[in-house]
Amino acid sequence: MIQGSWLRWTIQHAFARSLSTRPATKATERVSVSTAIKSLKQKLQHKDVEFYQAPASARRTFVLLYVAAGVQILFWGNLGSLAYVSYAEKKKDGAEDAQPTLASKPKRMAVAGALIGVGTMIAGAMCIYPWRYVRRITLLRGGNSLRLQTYGWGKNSTRELPVDTVYAKQKIYTGIGPKGTDALGSSASQLYLRIQSERLAYILDRKGKYLDPRVFDGVFYSRSGL
Repeated sequence: MIQGSWLRWTIQHAFARSLSTRPATKATERVSVSTAIKSLKQKLQHKDVEFYQAPASARRTFVLLYVAAGVQILFWGNLGSLAYVSYAEKKKDGAEDAQPTLASKPKRMAVAGALIGVGTMIAGAMCIYPWRYVRRITLLRGGNSLRLQTYGWGKNSTRELPVDTVYAKQKIYTGIGPKGTDALGSSASQLYLRIQSERLAYILDRKGKYLDPRVFDGVFYSRSGL
């Protein structure tokens, strides 16, 4: 048996509320969702289950973004190196036609460090997006924990979290489009997946591949947060 209150809440509350707005298909969808939940429970008794996967195009986008961030570091690093080698200034008490002289080493180091710092901040800001963009969510065997993977680097790209600490304030399932996840009206094409007690959220794409968007909402959707 799968333990944890999240699955009981899914069955008893989440779908009853979401399906009540579509009475014509309510019975059919209840059966479909119930079947999906039972299938998920059976799978989780024996193995991990992939719950979400980002669109295939995301990887190419982030490779280009990392390349652009690398170019920024090289550009600003070269500027810093040039400033350290050749930054010059005129003496305040010198003649107007006096030639600039090489600045003192501490001043050249300060200017070079500032330029390199600017490049580092720009590159870092460009990398925040792929670091918070969810690549894959896997429910771990037993159903109480999940593995969250992003397009970050190394160990920082993967986290294991209790399921009941993860939530979203928007629903994935809208009933629109071939997958039922297309944006509805003012709904964004991306939404935020939040972690309890953390300010910076993760990003999910509606165009990604979901095991079942209604089950996903049942597990993670919480209008008021945790």
